[in-house]
Amino acid sequence: DGVLVYNPNSFVNSSYVEYENDFIYAENIPAFGWKVVKPSKSSGKITVSDKFIETPFYIARFDDNMNIESLFDKENGREVSKGKEKLNQLKVFEDIPREWDNWEITSYYKKKMWKVNNCDSVETVKLNGAVGFKIVRKYMKSVIKQTILFYEKSRRIDFVTEADWHEKHVLLKAAFPVDINANKATYEIQFGNVERPTCENTSWDKAKFEVCAQKWCDLSEENYGVSLLNDCKYGHSTLGSEMTITLIKCGTFPNEDADQGHHEFTYSLLPHSDSFKKSGVIQEAYKLNCPMYAVAAYGKGKLDSNYSFLSCDADNIIIETIKQAENGSGIIVRLYDSWNMRSSARLNFGFEAKKIFLCDLMENPLSEIGSGKEVCVNVSNFEIVTLLVIM
Repeated sequence: DGVLVYNPNSFVNSSYVEYENDFIYAENIPAFGWKVVKPSKSSGKITVSDKFIETPFYIARFDDNMNIESLFDKENGREVSKGKEKLNQLKVFEDIPREWDNWEITSYYKKKMWKVNNCDSVETVKLNGAVGFKIVRKYMKSVIKQTILFYEKSRRIDFVTEADWHEKHVLLKAAFPVDINANKATYEIQFGNVERPTCENTSWDKAKFEVCAQKWCDLSEENYGVSLLNDCKYGHSTLGSEMTITLIKCGTFPNEDADQGHHEFTYSLLPHSDSFKKSGVIQEAYKLNCPMYAVAAYGKGKLDSNYSFLSCDADNIIIETIKQAENGSGIIVRLYDSWNMRSSARLNFGFEAKKIFLCDLMENPLSEIGSGKEVCVNVSNFEIVTLLVIM
């Protein structure tokens, strides 16, 4: 009797979930588990009018071209945008690399740039707990549709994007000039993160004009920062305090039609207090990439109304993988430290494990470390730990 919400992540999740073409806000959904909830209704604490949105977290003002000209963080009393620069400014750059057309970006691409500034249509969007604008922009032969969503109970700002793209030898980027003073930016890599300079003082610095990242990048001061999250776009750059994400690269060799046609992707802006670690940026990136989903609860009591298959008590530990062992015997659990911090993590299972083994990455057992519903694992800095669980 209600809505069963499933959480595919390794932490307790409170966030919006799509249900019957709308949103519901589901709270405290267990890690790798589910909970039956009652559909929630918005309390009406968000307002939207012509070129203006206010939520419990932000006051956002848009210019005549529907670029964000001001984003005021109410909780922290800070303006996010820098000076008169616009947030989410779509920019197109000439892209003719020296070699490796469909792979390489050459540093001189910045010498030719055009702003996608025209706004062909605007539509106000109102959902349960979210408001925003659906904006249509045309560029040459292409059309970009973006729905910018602000939430009542989330600090994340989503840019849900569709593009019908028919250009060649250009880069499409989204730029966020933010009012943050930092000489390094942090980028997520597999099982950890790395820092890159935001300046071009040396030839080594200049060579990092485009940086690989997975689900997020972050630019932070001591007690405040801004993160860019994405669900499938992995090229970033941060020069000074301008954060950009590469959305489309359309070379012609060896594939003449690379990046032509229909695209769907979402990237998000997340201003936060404190560091990216303590403010939950990593978890928010997982929420974007691995969203919860909801179905009507018609189980008639066959399942518990609240269940977690596996959880961990340490905020720095991410359980990245649960899968069947390659030899077919048991379950593999793979986790890692995401904070560059040594810790002791307690894992709690939703079942009785007969035996739990510490393994290498090839799933070869090294030592038996426990059994039952709970086990403690020591994890070193950015260490990847693999366990074999016999049920």
